[in-house]
Amino acid sequence: KVAEMTNYRAILLYYSKGNTTTQIATICDCSRTTVIRAVKRAKAINLSLPVSDKIKDEDGAVAGYVMIGQFIDEQEREAVYRSAREAVGDVPELRREVDALRALRSDEVASLAYLMAVCAEYLCFSEALTAGRSRKLAGVDAYIRENMKGPLSVSVLAQALGMSRTALYYLIKGESGRSVTDYVNFQRIERAKELLHENAGTEEILSETGMTDANYFGRLFRRYAGCTLRDYRKGVRSGER
Repeated sequence: KVAEMTNYRAILLYYSKGNTTTQIATICDCSRTTVIRAVKRAKAINLSLPVSDKIKDEDGAVAGYVMIGQFIDEQEREAVYRSAREAVGDVPELRREVDALRALRSDEVASLAYLMAVCAEYLCFSEALTAGRSRKLAGVDAYIRENMKGPLSVSVLAQALGMSRTALYYLIKGESGRSVTDYVNFQRIERAKELLHENAGTEEILSETGMTDANYFGRLFRRYAGCTLRDYRKGVRSGER
């Protein structure tokens, strides 16, 4: 029965989530007529009509809603009680449940909904920026791999990618924690590891990674791989790497 206000609230809760009246009647163990009457009465007294605000993504499309319901103005409390009594009868629990409803001014709730929407939009926008940065870094990676045999200075990379040196620095630093030169060297060593797994010789590795000084390359490899080129090769052959 809808005489219990907890059931009344449950009906409105399930209704706000898009359930059909038949589904709500089954969930709340009451008749469909009771559900319809409760919903109509709630709409009439604005008991469960939520304040909502749209959350938009970076393209301006609606990505979600902030919704706040079950509030009343203090001045409306008696009106709510009388209307609810007409819907469910004069039951002992009614006064207690109506008195328990939190009273807020409509402008307070609207302000709260607005603030929540702003925060939600900020989070959506932050995620979009992160995804955008990741896509840009993938472009940097692709260019480095395709042009590893040639010069890959900060100026060359920035010009090729259509970015300023500063923008390139902050992109790579923000995503990897490395400087541009450090990141390029890291990519060279990662490519060298792949070639070692393909049983490539040292000369081929130097050529494919754009390195001309074997001694310098050896020092770089040890720095990034944590072992010498020779030890890494042994690990590949033994199946340890």
